[in-house]
Amino acid sequence: VTSAIDKQIPRKRVLVADDNAVNQMLAQKLLTAQGYDVDLVSDGEQATKLAATGTYYAVLMDCQMPVMDGYAASRCIRKMEHETGRSTPIIAMTASVADGDRERCFEAGMHEYLAKPFGLESLRKVLEKFETCDATGLTVTGQVGREP
Repeated sequence: VTSAIDKQIPRKRVLVADDNAVNQMLAQKLLTAQGYDVDLVSDGEQATKLAATGTYYAVLMDCQMPVMDGYAASRCIRKMEHETGRSTPIIAMTASVADGDRERCFEAGMHEYLAKPFGLESLRKVLEKFETCDATGLTVTGQVGREP
């Protein structure tokens, strides 16, 4: 049942970039359970095209994908945003937990890092860090992770 209040408040949209269909399905399920709308893409090139629209609350970015990996896609998104002044939160999703992986994500322009597999609570905590973002401009106003 949708109330009149629900109809007036637009739902936040999250872009999930992951080449694994099972990971996409899991991320979508976790995000929709928290009230987000979700768009799914399977490579970094598709992610950069959709992120350029500026309509996303956040981007969940797998680091290892075909065509364009998540690191290159994040750098491309940051380059595009530099001209607009936006800073859409990009959250790395990776199964790799080797030394230096977090730093590589931050250097590519990602704001946060989630190690796979992750659950509802971990995802919720990361997304809550961005609640200080302007929902229309998506400008990060708080210190989260490491600023790109």
